[in-house]
Amino acid sequence: MPEANSRWTDEALELYAQIDIGVATAVEGRGLVVPVIRDVAALDLKGDRGAARRPRDAARAQALDAGPTCAAAPSRISNHGVSGSLLAAPIIINQPQARSSASASSRNARSSSTGGGSDSIEVRPRCYVTLTLDHRVMDGHQANRFLAAWVGAIEGWDG
Repeated sequence: MPEANSRWTDEALELYAQIDIGVATAVEGRGLVVPVIRDVAALDLKGDRGAARRPRDAARAQALDAGPTCAAAPSRISNHGVSGSLLAAPIIINQPQARSSASASSRNARSSSTGGGSDSIEVRPRCYVTLTLDHRVMDGHQANRFLAAWVGAIEGWDG
């Protein structure tokens, strides 16, 4: 979904070839810092779980250089679940950021399904995901397609 990795400029929509994602990180005494994970598509996040942790750990150790800041990434992710919240609505503050996603706390919930001609109710872990976006970059239809692809990837990930 190339439009999910873009930003709006005064001239046109600018699509990025490389996928960089800012990771909202709470730093004691400083507030929120957003280090950037560079070239996410080239990473093996299953094989190298530290790829996402290294920028977070550097931010918390106050060892980031001036380069990895949120202003350099069109996308940001946040995990509001660490506080136990069930839902969050992130906002877009820094340009060229055009998309901000947030996940909440995972909870067991009832889920109904139909299979083999009968209905059943089961308890499964559920987590709400929200997306805030610049509508000049993506419309609601594109955003729903992006969220469906993202949720499908997370649900199918065995990492």
